[in-house]
Formats: sequence, structure tokens, C-alpha cells
Amino acid sequence: MQIGGIKYIILCILFSTEVLFSQEIVSLYPIQFSQYFNSYPLVNPAMAGTYSDYNASMGNQRLLGSFSKISTYYFNANMRIPNNRGYQNAPYSAIGVLFYNDREGKYLNRTRMYLSYVWHAHVSKNLSISGGFHAGGMNYSVKGTDLSGDGSDIVPDGTLGFQMYNDLFFVGISYSQMFRSKVQPIEEIAHLLPYFNTMAGMKVNISSDFKLKPDVLVRITSHPEKYDISFNTMGIWQDKVAFGVGLHANNSIVNTFELRNLTDRAKGLNISLSYGFPYKKTGIVTRFMEIGLSYNMNRGRY
Repeated sequence: MQIGGIKYIILCILFSTEVLFSQEIVSLYPIQFSQYFNSYPLVNPAMAGTYSDYNASMGNQRLLGSFSKISTYYFNANMRIPNNRGYQNAPYSAIGVLFYNDREGKYLNRTRMYLSYVWHAHVSKNLSISGGFHAGGMNYSVKGTDLSGDGSDIVPDGTLGFQMYNDLFFVGISYSQMFRSKVQPIEEIAHLLPYFNTMAGMKVNISSDFKLKPDVLVRITSHPEKYDISFNTMGIWQDKVAFGVGLHANNSIVNTFELRNLTDRAKGLNISLSYGFPYKKTGIVTRFMEIGLSYNMNRGRY
């Protein structure tokens, strides 16, 4: 083989190696909201249509201090599809839409959009089940420099979910980022690795005026050492005012204040405000504020 040919092969190997190691691969998971208990369809599609005929919710989580440019928004809406079977407790379906945006200043922007479908059925007088999915995609856009330019990439994404429930409790599980997509807006490759969410909640009637509502959410990722535990207990007075204390994603204490049923319609408009702060030393200060707004029609949750 000629020397020129050998040099060409060596150059090709070096170039391929440089490209391989310049493309850093990172794992990417959605930001988790501390008010997950007000919009469970955000993490488990099977919960859409569970406790109300129509539901819409939105929220914003914003870091405080030096990281105030980092914020996340969501909007979720779903509705039951009326069944025409003519008998009580007939199976029914629900459909919905979900929008989710995670922004880091003006440079990084991640947007997820999904459509959802859920099927509900009664298996006994006191127990129902539901199963459903989110299907959509994620767009990751990066505002680059004059040298690198801007970049954007879109990949498919989806979630499967299942739950068991009645009027007093629920327990469910979901499997998210099931397509294992890889998104590459410029150089860095973000891998949407699958993960599980397990969740449970219940209502405890203390008196005719006061009740407790504990909820727990556990996220289990593809890394065995990486899991997030969040739980919250809300004390609700006359379905008008509520106060909650909980743990968010292993490392933050969260206090939540909520005004409920701001309209005359039963189980109507609710507004929630949360403040979270780290209870242990971390590399980054993660104080945050979160505000949520939800509206239920007809039965309403709890």
C-alpha cells in the first residue's frame, strides 16, 4: 500500500475519533413539579378523567437567586368522552393534550407536546382501573454563538400508564420516554432514557370540616443509584383552604398554600403557591417558587 493511502486511513481514523469524543452524551429527564398532586396526568396519562368530567391545569416552577432565568411551564387539559351504553358504571374513555416547556435563559429551550387517550373501567363496586398513553414529541433548541450558529432537533416521545382507584385512594405506575430517543440540537447529544413513575394517594376524613390528603411520587431512572422521592400531605379545611408540607425530589422541603373552589360551581377553580428550599448542603442552591392553577367541572377531584 502506498504511503499516501496509509496517511489517508490514519487521518480518517483520527477524524472519526475526534468527532466521537466531541459529541458528549447526557441523560435528559423532565423537571419534576412539587405540585404534582394537582396534575397527576402530567406524570401518568392513566389518571386523566379519573375524578372530573373536564379538567384543565397549568403551572410554573422558577428557581430563585442566581438561577432565576431557569423556569418550567406546563399546561394540561383533558375531558371524558360520554358513554352511550345506558347503564351505570359503564366503561368510558378520556382524551387530553399536554404542553411542557423547560427554559434555561435565552439559550436552551426544551418543549414537549403530547396527545393522550385513557380507558376507564369498573372491576367491582369499590374499585376501578384505567390505562392510557401520551404520544407526541420533544423539540430541543439551542441559541448558539456567531461561530456555532443556532440548532434545533425534534424526536418522538411517549408514556404508558396504569392505575387502580376508588373515591378514597389511587395507586399507579407509568413508563416514560419509552422510545429511547436521542436529540442533538448542535454538538451535545441528549438521550431520553426511559424511567418509571410510581404514585399513590388517599383521602382521610378527620371530621366533616377537615381532611388530610397524603400523596407520594417515586421516579426510578435507568441509573440504579438515581431515584427521586417526593411526598406531600395537604390539610384541607371545608374544601376552601389547604396547607401542605412535603419533600421534593429527595433534597427540598416544600410548603404549599392553596385556595380551593374559588367559584360557586362544585370543585371549581383552585390556585396553589409553593416555596421550596434545600434541607441539606448541595452543590447548587435550589430554592424555588411554584404557582399552579386548576379547574374541574362536574364531579371534581375529592
